[in-house]
Amino acid sequence: MSEANKTLVARYYKEILEQGKLELIGEIFDPDFHSHLSNGTDLALESYTGFIGASFSALSDIEITIHDQIAESDKVATRWTAKGKLAKPFAGISEVGKTVEVSAIHIHGISKGKIVDHWEAINLHAIVVK
Repeated sequence: MSEANKTLVARYYKEILEQGKLELIGEIFDPDFHSHLSNGTDLALESYTGFIGASFSALSDIEITIHDQIAESDKVATRWTAKGKLAKPFAGISEVGKTVEVSAIHIHGISKGKIVDHWEAINLHAIVVK
């Protein structure tokens, strides 16, 4: 089960975050999904989907690299890096045309083959703009 959970989470990064295939949200996420952001905010699936869409429209040529994945029971921890070209100001970054790189660690909770929870540890002060 751990390998299947890792594969599911890897699909989220590759197909949804990198390729922008929002039509896969229902296939990968449970309808009762909640994202627990590092600032203390919790987002339900509809709001999280909107955030992903806004991120995808603000960044072009997105590349995501998964550095490590560890799975145990119903949890998958992933250390990853994303980079892309800023197409419009986003999340306090205004250097349009520059490459933005961010690294983070996410933990995803899995139930019945779908992602039900997402916790993030992201240092927004460590975003690199080149």
